[in-house]
Amino acid sequence: MGVLQRISLPALLALGLTACGGGGGGGGAASAPAAAGAAAPVPVPGLSLLAGTVNAVGSADGVGDLAQFSNPTAVAADASGNAYVIDSANNTVRKVTPAGRVTTLAGSAGQRGSADGTGAAARFDFTLDQTVGNATYLEQEGGIAVDAGGTVYVADTGNNTIRKITPAGVVTTLAGTAGVTGSSDGTGAAAQFDAPHWLAVDGSGNVYVSDGISSWSIREISSTGVVTTLAPPGGLPGIAPQDLVVSAGHGLFQQYEWYFQPGAGWQHQQDGGGRQQQ
Repeated sequence: MGVLQRISLPALLALGLTACGGGGGGGGAASAPAAAGAAAPVPVPGLSLLAGTVNAVGSADGVGDLAQFSNPTAVAADASGNAYVIDSANNTVRKVTPAGRVTTLAGSAGQRGSADGTGAAARFDFTLDQTVGNATYLEQEGGIAVDAGGTVYVADTGNNTIRKITPAGVVTTLAGTAGVTGSSDGTGAAAQFDAPHWLAVDGSGNVYVSDGISSWSIREISSTGVVTTLAPPGGLPGIAPQDLVVSAGHGLFQQYEWYFQPGAGWQHQQDGGGRQQQ
């Protein structure tokens, strides 16, 4: 297919980021091959192509439609308007300037793995091998956030780790151990994750992670890599937490009906009539 699917639409519309890719995204959907002769998307007034080639899959860097992506699933922007993209099928992190110039910040296209390093020497794994009944399929994931200083944080979903990327493209593992699945709190490699997805970062450099497949929870990672669980290991009531956002007052919000307020814990949102959402 020739357009992004299942990416966070508010972020997509705000950035005008159009690129190629299959189905799937941070919320979890199987990738699908592009249909032969697929029609171009219908133009929407007020939107323009920032980067990528419609109905084409690839990994080329370049400006505007000379660049190519393969199933981009998450995007975040820094204070200068640069966009950072999880290019999940390529297992890379891409940078897009406001002028539409695309470069590969970290990772190497087609190389799936886990390695710290600078630029192309780093490795990521944004793919989950999922089995439903007798069928096995690949689910391409990944989450991303950028702090005020331009440091990029990545949910390396397939590796069960949280990665940190400097503006120079130096990749380190902030928390978790590649190949180890669990829910243990701890510092750095002693902490465990279970297919982490959505990310957010606050003004103090704390990172918040939507974590878990069998039981969902919200994890907090301090700037020194100390991981604690904000929501109980049994998971939040209701739907799995998605689209994490940190407010100006450092309250943490997640999609649907719950939010976390420091000192008060998890609270129900109220609807317009002042009633608790259930």
